[in-house]
Amino acid sequence: MDQAEREPEMPTEPGEEYEVREISGSSARCVSKSGAQGWVPLERLDIEDDSAGRVRRRMIPGAEQSRGGVGRHLMLSGASNVRDLGGYFTKEGRRVRRGLLYRADSLAKLTRTDLRILAGRGLSTVVDFREEYEVSRAPDRVPPGAMRHWIPVNVGGEDIREELRNVIRGTSRSDTSQMLVEVGKAFVIDHADAFASWFRLLLTGEEPTPHLFHCSAGKDRTGFAAAVMLLMLGVPVESVTYDYLATNRFLTRFVQSTIRKVQIAALSRRKAEFVRPLLIADERYLRASIDTLNAKFGSVDGFARHGLALSADDVGELRRRFLESTTRTDS
Repeated sequence: MDQAEREPEMPTEPGEEYEVREISGSSARCVSKSGAQGWVPLERLDIEDDSAGRVRRRMIPGAEQSRGGVGRHLMLSGASNVRDLGGYFTKEGRRVRRGLLYRADSLAKLTRTDLRILAGRGLSTVVDFREEYEVSRAPDRVPPGAMRHWIPVNVGGEDIREELRNVIRGTSRSDTSQMLVEVGKAFVIDHADAFASWFRLLLTGEEPTPHLFHCSAGKDRTGFAAAVMLLMLGVPVESVTYDYLATNRFLTRFVQSTIRKVQIAALSRRKAEFVRPLLIADERYLRASIDTLNAKFGSVDGFARHGLALSADDVGELRRRFLESTTRTDS
């Protein structure tokens, strides 16, 4: 149990602004304008902006408010974790451009209406990070006019399927979350080439066009890709972590449904709970990636240069393409 789960939750009011001092697990330690302090579940917070040159993070509780970053989420019938990566502020006060980068879960169940919504956003490219067995079982449905690229990141899929079988058989390992920690490390150590191919694709053409990247749940492979992109653009790690953990808000129904299915197969609710760490985004998984990246390459810039084979000019071009040209000034 993390520290946030041991301490009382702080009451919040819709529309109130908070300064986030710390993120732990699924909660954030916040300070209100009145000086009240306490832990608030991340699912009740939404980033409005970051203040340039400050540690301050202004966050608004209540996703239903449709303010600030809330508009990032696309309400689709056949996919629940489709989000615009734009809107976050960098440390220098520039903002990630909206409408150009979308992160997502599987597109296999998109409806005709969903496809029209994505086509209406001018989507030109779809990148699929899934393994071959995932693609063959649930092929993408791609909006008209969009080109699909398959860049498989073959990490952990069979191990995770075997772990599900172990749960049903009653032979599950005691700490399934460690599997995803190791996957987070492997993204950096063993699969940088795949993500390098993705960044190369983003650099093609003279100007950026709307682009969507995804895996099955949109949390691990997609979460790592989104995190590296945001970090490379200069977005603070607190905001990157928030974006990573926001997946849990949109996968609640998927997680509950999967656990119910495992419970029925295993005839045990306790056993079924062993699979929960495999189904959620946990800060430890992202932290494993970032710590490994820093240990092996020194920084995200070092990872870009030596792990992804991106030059300083390449990184500069990514920032030109995906950041707004002006900085924000705080009143």
